Amino acid sequence: MQERPGEPDFARDIAPILERRCVECHGRLQQKAGLRLDQRAAALAGSDFGAYPVLVAGDRGASELWYQLENGEMPPPEREPLGADELDAIGRWIDAGAVWPDDGEAASWPTRHWAYSAPARAEVPSGNAWSQHAVDAFLLEAMAAQGLAPSPEAPAEVLLRRAALDLTGLPPSEADCAAFMTDADPGAWERAVDRLLASPHYGEQQARRWLDLARYADSNGYEKDGDRSMWPWRDWVVDAFNADMPFDQFTVWQLAGDLLPGASVEQRLATGFHRNTMTNEEGGADPEEFRVAAVIDRVNTTGEVWLGATMGCVQCHDHKYDPLTQRDYYRLFAVFDQTADVGNGPAPVLAVPSQEQAQRTGAIDAELARLREQMDTASPEVASDLAAWVDSKRALLAGDAPVERADAVWFDGVIPPAAVREGDWRAWSATEGAGPDPGRRSRVVVQASDAYVQDVVRETRVRPTIRAGDRLFAEVWTDPERPARELLLQWHRDGGDWEHRAFLGADLQSWGTSGTASRLPLGELPEVGGWRRIEVDAAAVGFAEGDRLDGLALGQFGGRVWWGQAGLVSADPRVLVAVPDEVAADLANAATGELPTSARDWFLATTPTFDAQRARIAELEATRPMPATALVMEAVAEPRTTHILERGSFLAPGEVVEPGVPAVLDPKRREGIGDRLDFARWLTSPDNPLTARVTVNRLWQWTFGTGLVATPDDFGTRGAAPTHPELLDWLAVEFMEDGWSVKRMYRRLMTSAAYRQSSVRSADGAALDPGNRFLSWFPRRRLDGEELRDQSLALAGTLDRRIGGPPVYPPQPADIDNATYAGDRWRTSEGGDARRRGLYTFWRRTSPYPSFVLFDAPSRELTCARRDRSNTPLQALALLNDPNFVAAAEAFGERLSERGLAWGFSACTGREAEVDELEVLETLRAQDGWTSVAQVLLNLDETVTRP
Repeated sequence: MQERPGEPDFARDIAPILERRCVECHGRLQQKAGLRLDQRAAALAGSDFGAYPVLVAGDRGASELWYQLENGEMPPPEREPLGADELDAIGRWIDAGAVWPDDGEAASWPTRHWAYSAPARAEVPSGNAWSQHAVDAFLLEAMAAQGLAPSPEAPAEVLLRRAALDLTGLPPSEADCAAFMTDADPGAWERAVDRLLASPHYGEQQARRWLDLARYADSNGYEKDGDRSMWPWRDWVVDAFNADMPFDQFTVWQLAGDLLPGASVEQRLATGFHRNTMTNEEGGADPEEFRVAAVIDRVNTTGEVWLGATMGCVQCHDHKYDPLTQRDYYRLFAVFDQTADVGNGPAPVLAVPSQEQAQRTGAIDAELARLREQMDTASPEVASDLAAWVDSKRALLAGDAPVERADAVWFDGVIPPAAVREGDWRAWSATEGAGPDPGRRSRVVVQASDAYVQDVVRETRVRPTIRAGDRLFAEVWTDPERPARELLLQWHRDGGDWEHRAFLGADLQSWGTSGTASRLPLGELPEVGGWRRIEVDAAAVGFAEGDRLDGLALGQFGGRVWWGQAGLVSADPRVLVAVPDEVAADLANAATGELPTSARDWFLATTPTFDAQRARIAELEATRPMPATALVMEAVAEPRTTHILERGSFLAPGEVVEPGVPAVLDPKRREGIGDRLDFARWLTSPDNPLTARVTVNRLWQWTFGTGLVATPDDFGTRGAAPTHPELLDWLAVEFMEDGWSVKRMYRRLMTSAAYRQSSVRSADGAALDPGNRFLSWFPRRRLDGEELRDQSLALAGTLDRRIGGPPVYPPQPADIDNATYAGDRWRTSEGGDARRRGLYTFWRRTSPYPSFVLFDAPSRELTCARRDRSNTPLQALALLNDPNFVAAAEAFGERLSERGLAWGFSACTGREAEVDELEVLETLRAQDGWTSVAQVLLNLDETVTRP
């Protein structure tokens, strides 16, 4: 092409720009985004941007190179942008035909990584009688290439035990065994798998695995590691798996359910996934530092769980191995930066009532509305009483009437649930007939840790002014079995802070003031029905005359306490009968005959005419159900500005970025991501090549022990390559086109011949494929700690199979939790709660359940895509000595004595015992008894592994 006058010359005008400004990132040594600009052939061949060609001769607008330069994408923001003359030269060069003399070089650069291209449905290989199933056809082709052949099918009993443990985490029930073993019709195995998929315990097993990914715990983490309520979210996960919620919906609800139009309680509850981040409630902790740490954890967790990407490597700098930039990282950070949670507290918190609680609350609200309507209706009699009351109060305030006498202005310990400070403590309302003193209403505050908590009781109508001689009082009952270390009475001055405190020492005999070492002797404390009424002079503990009492706070350090009434005993009786100051001022300033609204409202709220209604309202409020709560996501009211954090430090904000996704995963995307909902929908869209692959690989891992990609959290260039890439992509496409059904994917995998193989490996297989990556026999695996305990309880017949509910505290070694900073000690459950499934065991991050830890359970401070597998002497000692396993062996021994050794051996292993095996067990029984035999059977290799 002949150059026209004034057109740029490539060698003179363009090549120097490319060499000076571009080839450092897009040259021989590296080719970011797959773009190489030091070779003509490579530049014309394109880049990772796919459908957008790098250069379109004669059309700068259609050229990706121009788009990136014009929009400031290249050079990267930390480098000097191209000057106007440089941009003009490149634009005119493209429009003139992008003439680039042939340099004779063939295009070359590292090939695009397999994981960053969309999965394509591969053609299913032709098979044979063994490989009629599509999964088997792919596997057989790979086996043949390695000189391998599949193993025979495992015995029916072994197959059922294998599938039951995989799908429910429990050994098969006798009913399941009978149904399968007597089913002689074609499709018996498929029906057995369907029965297991329909079991309510299926959701528990899948949820347990998901909790590792979600870093679920019942405590906040960090040093203090106080309790938190998240179990309603855990139960939602169980229900979602049991209902076979499509995985794309499962994703959207967990990442952005609160942003769905008209979001339901269930959709908001689902967002607890990313509220499982740790929260630092230590005094002095910077809330912003730990808020940022939580957002960073959400980015990293999302990267591992849905993208199989090591996003944590990009927090401080560009990824050294994968095409992920620090800018990519903080665009994802911006997606999660717009939530209302903070780094040092639980809010926002969602109340999650049960169906029964919701019905009860609805009935209470309806009756309250009826009662308040009655009180708002001013009858002639009430109007007459009101007029008389106004006259009497005006006379009293003017000093023209005799003084009425009352004993105290008091605050009732039974307060509405709305006043509960979520996350600080657990509280229940005790009505008449409950609590330490039947017939007395009170509030019990159960300390969740040794840290200070308080029950705020604020009176909204009367704010009495302190006079000389006034005394404060509180009524308290402490549990003698769990006494508080110190009680606290704190009060609030109107318009001020919670300034004044009085502490009651362990002797329950004296008050001391905050900031002083003095104690105020009270002498003998009066007791009424076990309650102590404690009084203290207001001036003696720092209250000044003229202060207005706005509210009280009752609290304790440790222990269990019931608080009754608390308040003020005044030396001036008029303080106790006068209306609030604002009402008095309105009455004094009103014209004759005029009735201020504040005075009318006060009268209607206090007149004896409505005593019955007010008593009923108090009774209803005291019995209002207090639903469980869970931490949830919620969008901020005012959007935050997100910066790239230099070297990952929240103290070093850099360039401002907008929400977005990594460019390498969606190079065609021109617009950003609006919010978490946009992002969640993108995750499971065809534009994202990773989520379907990562998810089916995880399901394969949960079925066959190891994923087709052995590094489930790293699909990048440093992760393991897939052993069967065509099979992985075929499964990913099937998963998406089949409606993202997890149950149907499990059924597809478990009805394959590969799943039904024997776990006995052949000599050839062991020699040619020692790691069994080509699955010529079924891989054995160790059971997880929760599965081992659940199995032993199930075989013993003592497992409590209730589903859902608050965490429980099964027996554990004494004092093992004393090393934790959290003040709440392990409260061993009784009855069935001590024998619930491991899924429901209380999970404290700084002290996870010890037998689970011995069998490689994570602390759940961070996401865990795959548990380690170890084999240590401590594990054997735990199985023989842990009180849970000992109790299970004793119960199983009793069953053995009734049903025989042969039954017990089959129940534990899934196969019939050989004659010599029964002889050994019988000898042991004769020497040491049934419990010893039970321990041996419960600890056989076939019991602690899945054959």
